[in-house]
Amino acid sequence: PDGTPVLLYTAVANDAVDGYQTQAMAVPKDIDDVDLVEWVKVEENPLIRTPDGRDPSEVWEHNGKLLSLYGTEDFRNTTGASTVELFEMDKNFQNWRHLHSFLDPEPGLGYWECPDFFPAPNTNGNFVFKIGTRRVV
Repeated sequence: PDGTPVLLYTAVANDAVDGYQTQAMAVPKDIDDVDLVEWVKVEENPLIRTPDGRDPSEVWEHNGKLLSLYGTEDFRNTTGASTVELFEMDKNFQNWRHLHSFLDPEPGLGYWECPDFFPAPNTNGNFVFKIGTRRVV
């Protein structure tokens, strides 16, 4: 929001013996480096602990709210299906609030990965929702 670039990424929790995944953030080590080569993890990590969630999307602003998507297995652990989760976050990316789950109609499909949501050019306000899938056999 203030123009400083940030990276949201998936990390494995330090206290995880089973590879529990979290959402984390890094900031540029030197904001004046035009190539932004070096990044530093923020002390506040993890930003959110999720049940095996990963692949946060870009953050976008809509009606004054910062929003992001990421792929996970069922956030509520009710169906065994994959989901993409929609979260709202504060301007410092520290407080995340779950808004919505997009459920996979076919349990067992595996992850919905690398979600993206962006305005489609020349469409009078339509958006594109894109995901990658990986079937787990």
